Amino acid sequence: MSNTTTVSSDMVIQKIMSLITDRQLDQAGTMLDAVAAFAQQDPRFHTLHMMLAEARQQPEQALAAARTAVQKAPLWGPTQLDLALLLGRLGRHEEALVQARHALALAPGQLPVLQSLIDLAHQANDLPQAVQWLTQALALEPGHRLHQRLLAGDLSVMGDTTRAIPLFDQLVDSGPEDEEALLGRAHALLAAGRLDEALRDWDALLQRQPGNSTWQYYREVARGQTPATQPTGMVGALFDQMAGTFDMHLVRRLQYQLPQQVARLLLQWHPDRRLAALDLGCGTGLLGACLGAVAGPLVGVDASARMLERAGQHGVYAQLHHGSIMDVLAGTPEASYQAVVALDVFIYVGALEDVIPACARVLAPGGRLVFSCERALDGEPPLVLRPSGWYAHRQQEVEALCHAAGLTQIEVQDVDVRLEAGAPVKGFLVVARKPV
Repeated sequence: MSNTTTVSSDMVIQKIMSLITDRQLDQAGTMLDAVAAFAQQDPRFHTLHMMLAEARQQPEQALAAARTAVQKAPLWGPTQLDLALLLGRLGRHEEALVQARHALALAPGQLPVLQSLIDLAHQANDLPQAVQWLTQALALEPGHRLHQRLLAGDLSVMGDTTRAIPLFDQLVDSGPEDEEALLGRAHALLAAGRLDEALRDWDALLQRQPGNSTWQYYREVARGQTPATQPTGMVGALFDQMAGTFDMHLVRRLQYQLPQQVARLLLQWHPDRRLAALDLGCGTGLLGACLGAVAGPLVGVDASARMLERAGQHGVYAQLHHGSIMDVLAGTPEASYQAVVALDVFIYVGALEDVIPACARVLAPGGRLVFSCERALDGEPPLVLRPSGWYAHRQQEVEALCHAAGLTQIEVQDVDVRLEAGAPVKGFLVVARKPV
């Protein structure tokens, strides 16, 4: 390719990119068509086709164009990276990470490439891979605070507090104003059981934001107490972060089967699908996806707006409410539903003294409350906060709360609610009926 042609191509590429950025998509498409004859061998033009197709919300066409760009220049790192990042945006995380390793092999030691791949690993919730790439990035630029904070945070989430805490110490010592580093260290110290040190950090954080309910919750934990519940905002923020990979993580990795089991029960009780049901903590709508369309309204509630966006994509929920389940229950008329379902929700709610009566109030006569709990063992308190951050409940106290709320025909089934560290977590499923 001559220098004149290269300059000309560069100018055309810049113009088309500007048109795509400015959302002048028809003009961009016209220009791409006009140069198609001489641009077929230039991978950059296929990348532009990828960008245009993605802007037009045509994911398959975008993917085909990105793959063609790689075929045209298999040893050129930018096309490999573009394909990896596109796969990540499309939610094809496993394939994206494989492609990302190809891109990195073609551009070893390039910090911008590593930064993109670190983001990709976090999207995929693959923390070991993120740690590996963060370590490489810090070797290239040892003083990079963001990478150090991310590495410390990932190690802490993975349970490697021995490596995480010294990294956080360095960040806090060199930047006392770095609130994120102080917050990360507080969490890591709490996870490590170094409660006195953790308490000092939570106190320091609360001096900055005295009304922060999430930090108040963790301060109670650092004092060795069991908070009655988890703040709604804290739960919502957690699941907003997880929304993109939640289904894959929960269903595939943790073998979460309760939505399928409960959907089958609901259809046994209502074979004609005439069912008004309230799905508390509906998340991404796994129960609705398993249940399918029903004649009565299926209503979902969740603290995470991003999870509700995913739930809405199933097209089976008549309404979706963002906020506290107690607020929604309080605003619901009596006897509105034939079923109220709360699966893997009470592990975040904690104390159930108010929740179970509120659920019973909105049940129609003959309606059923269906919920799961992680099991607290005999000899443990009625409410236990596990190191995982989830509450466990003792079965006899939960049954007593159901009776006190006027529910009868209480049936309890032992279930493995999910896997944790490869081992089943013991729990129980409760079905309690409101008298006719």
